Amino acid sequence: ECVVVDPEIRGGVPVLNGTRMTIAQIIGEVADGRSVLELSEAFELDEAKLRNLFEGMAIQFDRSFAK
Repeated sequence: ECVVVDPEIRGGVPVLNGTRMTIAQIIGEVADGRSVLELSEAFELDEAKLRNLFEGMAIQFDRSFAK
């Protein structure tokens, strides 16, 4: 529910729900050293939504993808 993929928004690139901010942009900002709080303030994003995004990614990547 945090991520939207819609061809009408940024050509279908995954974005944070309710924004045009791509997930790749968010990850890049964190990689550059920004905190979730800094991101939420700098880009006027919902801090709770950002935290849910990272929690969801952690859950998804904490499982085997091997077949």
